[in-house]
Amino acid sequence: MFNVLKAIKEMSKESATVVDNSILNEVGEILYGLNVDFTTAKIDRTTTKLHLA
Repeated sequence: MFNVLKAIKEMSKESATVVDNSILNEVGEILYGLNVDFTTAKIDRTTTKLHLA
């Protein structure tokens, strides 16, 4: 859970963050539940960048 909270906190400060794909769905569900518009960009096999839309 720590990584998810860290990712959301970083996104609120910087408007973007890089997350491990293992927590991508969980972060996405929380942001969707909060009605936050965001985009994703795959960086490599294990990480994805989330950016506020």
